[in-house]
Amino acid sequence: MDHPEPLTATPEQAAAFAGPFMLDCGVALGSLTVAYRTYGALNADCSNAVLVCHYYTGTSRAARVRPGDPPGWWESLIGPGRAIDTERYYVVCMNTPSNVQALDPEVVTAGPDTLDPDGQLWGVQTIKADGGKLYAKGARRAGTFALLGEMQPGQPVIIVEGFATAATMREATGLPVAAAFDAGNLADVARALRVGDPARLIVLSGDNDHGLPRRDPPLPNVGDVKAHAAAAEVGGVVLLPSFPPGSSGTDWNDFSAQHGTAAVRTLAAAAASSATTTSTPAT
Repeated sequence: MDHPEPLTATPEQAAAFAGPFMLDCGVALGSLTVAYRTYGALNADCSNAVLVCHYYTGTSRAARVRPGDPPGWWESLIGPGRAIDTERYYVVCMNTPSNVQALDPEVVTAGPDTLDPDGQLWGVQTIKADGGKLYAKGARRAGTFALLGEMQPGQPVIIVEGFATAATMREATGLPVAAAFDAGNLADVARALRVGDPARLIVLSGDNDHGLPRRDPPLPNVGDVKAHAAAAEVGGVVLLPSFPPGSSGTDWNDFSAQHGTAAVRTLAAAAASSATTTSTPAT
């Protein structure tokens, strides 16, 4: 099947919006940058605009704009004489804030981002539809994190591994939560946050990789080991989810799905009021 001829379109542009923008999980985004591309011409009274929306795997490239480009997401629908006729309509297609195509050099909108304690952006991690995770080329990882919420002097902060776990903890506790993205970065993030506030209570909510020690040969429970090491280094508290043998659950997002947000809130509150390690998973 021959593809339609490329369309005349603007390069991808970006519009910045001041927040806060409240998400369903209870997290507020301070600001938002949304990228978009337009096709066709806007008429004098601005009555011919059509906004094309898509799932998070799409981009603003609704149709090809250059010879040799791969087909756009709506190649057969957008263009002269097609269902969305660009000779009649001014078509706007934007990227979603959670766009997984961040490694595409033409895509501006992406997330979540990774910041250092001073707010400097150092990298972007994208999560693919199959669960695979990729960092942008050249991204710095050690000591950087994605922060949900705003840290106040002296306020406890929770450090977790993944972004989904961070969203769960933020929703359950209302406390600021830093997603370190992997167990190996827990200590680096904890050290950075300790330097920024020596009096702050730091809760290390690592994953419970309880299945690893049960392998043959057994492997260390990485989440447990790294969380305890980080807590010992900065004088923090460890809070790990507990799962029965054979369970596929490993993190607080899994725990919340099984026991509910209220159970996570109760355990997190107990950890925040404690000055010692609160949970050691079975190995």
